[in-house]
Amino acid sequence: MRNKKGVSSTVSTILIIVLIMVVLGVIGTVVFGFIRQGTNQFSTSKFTVRTGIASANIDFDTGIATIRVARELGMGNLIGLKFIFEDTKSSEVFDVEITGFDELEEKTFDLDLISEDSNLNLFDVGKVSVAPVILLESGEIVIGTPSEVISGLNNNLNLANETFEEENDTEICAVNADCGIDYFVIGTKYCLENNSYQYKKVFTCTLGFCDNSLEDIFMETCDFQCYDGDCIEEIMGCAPETVNVDCGVDGYIGIPACDVTATRVIQDYKDYSCINSSCDLVVISQVLEYCNSSEVCFNAECFVPLECTTNADCPGGEICVEGECVTEFALNSGVISSIWPFSIGEYFDSPDLLDPENMSLVGKFIVFPGSLQQGCLSIYEHLMPNVTGAAPYVRLDEPITNISSLDSFQIWETNYVCELY
Repeated sequence: MRNKKGVSSTVSTILIIVLIMVVLGVIGTVVFGFIRQGTNQFSTSKFTVRTGIASANIDFDTGIATIRVARELGMGNLIGLKFIFEDTKSSEVFDVEITGFDELEEKTFDLDLISEDSNLNLFDVGKVSVAPVILLESGEIVIGTPSEVISGLNNNLNLANETFEEENDTEICAVNADCGIDYFVIGTKYCLENNSYQYKKVFTCTLGFCDNSLEDIFMETCDFQCYDGDCIEEIMGCAPETVNVDCGVDGYIGIPACDVTATRVIQDYKDYSCINSSCDLVVISQVLEYCNSSEVCFNAECFVPLECTTNADCPGGEICVEGECVTEFALNSGVISSIWPFSIGEYFDSPDLLDPENMSLVGKFIVFPGSLQQGCLSIYEHLMPNVTGAAPYVRLDEPITNISSLDSFQIWETNYVCELY
């Protein structure tokens, strides 16, 4: 019996020891998990990689965004960047793999915003930010904190578009400022004899109508060489198979315009090439549209021109109505009721004169067929008395006339009829 009790005690002790080891194993696993999680959190917070945007620009002619990224102080293995672009309705992420991007270093990245995979509305893209992609020691890949958002990438473009819309809506003007605000056109820099030039949209008011033109504005003279509108300090090397990356991407620049003959719509086109391992660029004008024989080019559009804009554009006996010369007819006719002063006739009244609230006759020409008054006079004033039953009257531009009561009169828009009476 004693032996049985001894064995039972030994077994109990072993069981207790095994149970303690199991409990310690469970606790160890939990604690290790917390430690590992805390290590990962620690490495992605206090010692994480941080990046910021030093400068950002979009060439809206080519769709290329040029972003300069600065890496700040902070431990970590930076293996990539995520660029987040935003238009007015959505955002899109562009991933870039990188190596050798050290702390306090800056790198420039060119991104194609109009690639086949992109759904962005290029001209609405106004914001960009960047986030680092970090490889942890555990092998896990995490995304760091995004940088501050850079806004206003399309501010100049919007200004240009708004100005252009204002120009289209404005037809009548008094001064140049009524037609729009002059501005430099994005993407229109070019070189000429080592000088940098850029196109400027200039608005003018001509004969009461808005017009605009592209003017070549001198920017600067380059010390070494002018290339693609900018001054560079060394010759740009290239290879034929990578000419688009080394030198530039072919494409239209500026905005459409009319050629000197006003018969074609044209636009400048940049053609890049690699010649003898050096970048070369030619800007040529390409025809976008030929106007037919009945059309002219104006404001980069082909249209049938108006026959006239003012009465002076029409031959005698015709006036300009909605851009077309038509036969002129008397605006008003009737019989004189009375004149005053008596026998002088500077004024006369007649119920046949129109109410000036409906149509003013000031500045119109008046003739008196069959009267002693030769030629025509001009109406200086046209008035409606505030007296019941009183007829409207006019004051002529001559203080002494040969008109009389019961004389007939006719009122015309132009003075062409003056030669007939």
